[in-house]
Amino acid sequence: MLLMNLGIEELGVLFLLVFPTIFWLYMLVQCIKNPRLKDSEKAFWILIILFLNIVGAILYYFVGERNSA
Repeated sequence: MLLMNLGIEELGVLFLLVFPTIFWLYMLVQCIKNPRLKDSEKAFWILIILFLNIVGAILYYFVGERNSA
């Protein structure tokens, strides 16, 4: 019911707040579960993702996850 009363601006703001949070959490979980990373690399990336938030998650997506394959 609540979503029916939202305008396009509110839905846009909601999307801009929810999507990065979901992406950040997904990248954090992927880093924790990645068996190809050594423990020290995993600790490094977890700290980067936690302290830099969405920027850290984007860095892990483009650098950390790609290089571990």
